[in-house]
Amino acid sequence: MSGLNVLKVGILRDKLKTLDLAIAKSIIDLHGGELNIEIDGDLFKVTIAL
Repeated sequence: MSGLNVLKVGILRDKLKTLDLAIAKSIIDLHGGELNIEIDGDLFKVTIAL
């Protein structure tokens, strides 16, 4: 896989992660819950309270 293709896959992966979190937040909000995300470099922690 060329360097450009690897970059495109990485960008797509990051966009899909963002979309997944947006969908999860919408569902949790509809149920009156709360979604918290803590980011530390490449590590992130998601806490859901319903």
